[in-house]
Amino acid sequence: MLSNQKASAAAARLPFLYRWTDIERVEPLPGQPAELPSRSSFMLVAAESGAMKLSDACGVRICELSAGDLCVTRATVRIHSDADAGADACGFAVAFRRLSLNETEANQRDIMDDGGGGLPLNMRLNVDPQAIGWIGELFALRDAENLSGMYNAQALFQRLMASVIEAGNGNGNGKGRGAMAPERLGFRYAVRATVAKMEAQPALAWTVERLAREAGCSVRQYARIFKTLTGKSPLKHLTGLRMAEAKRRLHSGETPLADISGALGFADPFHFSRVFKRHEGLSPSVYARAGSQGARIVAFQYLGELLALGLKPLGAPSRLMDCRFFTPRIRGIASTGGSVVEPNLDRVRALEPNLILTFDGHHYEQYAGISDTLNLSWSLSPEERLMAVADKVGKQEEAARWVRAYRKKTEEAADRFARGPDHVRTVTFIWTNGLPETVQVYKEAGLIHDLGWRSPRTVRERKTEDCRPYKFDIPVALLPHYAGEALFVAVSPDERSRLQFELLKQSAIWSELEAVRQGRAYVLGQEWLRDDPISLAGQLRELQAIVQKPRGIL
Repeated sequence: MLSNQKASAAAARLPFLYRWTDIERVEPLPGQPAELPSRSSFMLVAAESGAMKLSDACGVRICELSAGDLCVTRATVRIHSDADAGADACGFAVAFRRLSLNETEANQRDIMDDGGGGLPLNMRLNVDPQAIGWIGELFALRDAENLSGMYNAQALFQRLMASVIEAGNGNGNGKGRGAMAPERLGFRYAVRATVAKMEAQPALAWTVERLAREAGCSVRQYARIFKTLTGKSPLKHLTGLRMAEAKRRLHSGETPLADISGALGFADPFHFSRVFKRHEGLSPSVYARAGSQGARIVAFQYLGELLALGLKPLGAPSRLMDCRFFTPRIRGIASTGGSVVEPNLDRVRALEPNLILTFDGHHYEQYAGISDTLNLSWSLSPEERLMAVADKVGKQEEAARWVRAYRKKTEEAADRFARGPDHVRTVTFIWTNGLPETVQVYKEAGLIHDLGWRSPRTVRERKTEDCRPYKFDIPVALLPHYAGEALFVAVSPDERSRLQFELLKQSAIWSELEAVRQGRAYVLGQEWLRDDPISLAGQLRELQAIVQKPRGIL
């Protein structure tokens, strides 16, 4: 620890500080470089997963990043996905400037410095393993409006920059204070080399001891570095590689099970089947059938996901099918009961399914007594749910195409709305369930969230219950406190719900809302509470027609 006197002297000698100005999450697609122009001088790029290639505005390569790596470069950098790395690339881009601490500098202006100012530019840096976590926290605090939140964000950034400068000094000559020792940097690259070998030949009988010997470090040190690079232990990563290759072969339907198990290094087909079912939740034979048109699937959730992937299940709950966006895709699907939590097991048995999809463990034991049952989490984001279902039915490419098309459409729509005459800053989405006493306010409402529209600060800062992390109930009297400049209102189709909403519209609370007075309150159907792929696509089409109507539609 520095004494107070030494600390003051050190601070007095510091000529400048770095100040972050913007942060974005980046997910570059193969062949589509992400361009991040900024008025700041520098950009810090961090790879969270996958692999990225950085180039300048002329296309000249700067460096390549793997998971956990950082690079400081110019703000006009282009970020490419490494399509050959076998994983989707994602990470963060942090724009920053130098702030002069020279008291003679007029008005303490930001310095748009062309020189690096001691920064390790255009180098792949191995910083503190916690750095990605710090950047994630900084991203979470990017919209902080209170003083403590802004201070916390700047403190995180200063800690990050100290780690970057230390790593840069260590990479340059190994003498930087707090820098990684050269041998540690060598171990990291050596471990990365063994990861590449494992990924190239997953069928070999890899052990942690063998891998550590190849990297020239202890087993404990190897396992720690390996997890920093991949997010998994060596054996879990190896199993994942083998299962990914097994799914690819099973989906092709061309390779016998015995050949697959042998080619992937398993002792026999029975051992392979046990490992596959433990890892994927399905037996290899069921997985091979699940993605085919002949699959006999009953869905107690994930109906929209299956339809988006081109699969029509045999049966589904009637309330799940009650969505106008699904018509006519659901024609011929049998009802398995009223709702997802009230199944008619006799109807399910009569359909003779070979796969049942359920969520969060609902009726899992009963379904498993009828057929192979896959249990998935409902707490995932819409894109994550689609990818999870796609992964289990061998439709990963179809899911990736849908995600790319949907993102492109929402980006185009968001751009049009931003340039429109009635552009608003805050949007609130509510469901009238609970009237006349309460309404439900959504913190993240599907399409509204995907379009980049922000909720009012009062909504963003409101805490929610663990069982309902995306919405909360409020008394009707507090609606003005949570309503944004635009208001989207989902009303259930039953007569009572419509009547209660009509009564709300006649109240002074409603008529005095800014969104209502400005003609920016929009009535939506109950289908807007859904966030499956088919419903989101339908909502986007409907929204573009809604916002073009004359004001005062309520």
